Amino acid sequence: MLRTSKEVNPAVMDGNGNALGPKPVDSRMAGFSLIEILVAMVILVAGMVSVLALFTTGVSIHKSAIDGTHSALIAESSFALIRARFAEGKIASIPRATHPDYPGYDVQIDISEVDGMVGGEVLVKVSVFWRKGTGEGSEVFTALLPVQSFQESIRLARRPSTSSEEGRKP
Repeated sequence: MLRTSKEVNPAVMDGNGNALGPKPVDSRMAGFSLIEILVAMVILVAGMVSVLALFTTGVSIHKSAIDGTHSALIAESSFALIRARFAEGKIASIPRATHPDYPGYDVQIDISEVDGMVGGEVLVKVSVFWRKGTGEGSEVFTALLPVQSFQESIRLARRPSTSSEEGRKP
């Protein structure tokens, strides 16, 4: 005997003739329609594209954070270099050059005297440049440094010390 889609398996009937098993299968409700599958695919693709966009944005922000951190470290080491040069009496700007510790990053140091400042202060401007995609990124750091205090501290450090024990006579 051939069953139609409206029949129920008689083995799953109770004693009163009520079906205990699955409902009758209608051929129009047997699966997903093509439209439902297409709608599900569109929703899935839209979600995947959104996640991919978040990843590319995250990578870009990460690269910017690394560049900002490296430029701050380069500026800090450049200010230390300038302080050391001031202590030696060398006060001069340094032209743009690649930083030895950070390949891909260039540094330029400009030193200018500040008008009206007493005590020999100079304005030090450290510009850090890096290659960014097809262009170039940059960040500028400035500090006002007192020249005489560096030279004075070096002069005091080099002066021979006279301890109280050397001055005593037995």
